[in-house]
Amino acid sequence: MTKSLINHILDGTYEPGRHGEILTEHTCVQCGEWFVVGGKQGPVPKYCSNGCRDRWHHQNKKNKLPNKECAICHKPFFGWANAQCCSLDCSSIQSAMTHKANGQQRECVVCGKTFWVDSSHLDSLGCSKRCTQSLYRKNNGDKCRDKVQRYNAKKNGNTIEQFNPLLIYERDNWTCQICGKKVKRNGKAHHPLQPSIDHIIPISLGGSHSRLNVRCTHLNCNLTRGNRGPAQLLLVN
Repeated sequence: MTKSLINHILDGTYEPGRHGEILTEHTCVQCGEWFVVGGKQGPVPKYCSNGCRDRWHHQNKKNKLPNKECAICHKPFFGWANAQCCSLDCSSIQSAMTHKANGQQRECVVCGKTFWVDSSHLDSLGCSKRCTQSLYRKNNGDKCRDKVQRYNAKKNGNTIEQFNPLLIYERDNWTCQICGKKVKRNGKAHHPLQPSIDHIIPISLGGSHSRLNVRCTHLNCNLTRGNRGPAQLLLVN
């Protein structure tokens, strides 16, 4: 029933021929209350609300005679449609058995724990969401740091510019603009000598996240400097 039709009924201005609707009265099979439905065609409604429908299905499921046998514990139960297990516990066991039968056993590259992967997730390298995120941050450190820096700049109302950190490293000849020494290109994650993006005027002091305000530095030099104010950009030949 549309909202305009309800307004017409409440105002007493409803005319079946004019609005093109036919009102029919029905009795809810759950609560026994009568309700009015407006419509031209369709199945006969049984419930006055979704709550009554869910309560009716829940009660009748308890009263129904068992028609299936649980695939795990072999206990008889009543199930709708394609149900195969009598409880969530049995369903979890069946899911684990399916993954074990159709998947592979491998070792987590982060924590070293052994876990099973099913046929649809054979490319998974982490045993959990936490390990997967940790692995992603390790392999995409520049992307994650750039995302955090752009977020901080946006939060402070500073200018934001999209750029690739690799282009900044190439521009500065892979040289730290604080100590003047070469950065380690293929260093391990969180290595003190790995390259990082440093803001000449820190974002917390109003600096922009743009090509003109960033430079290549060692991660250790960047963390040591912190946000101690504007710094002079070294000239690299």
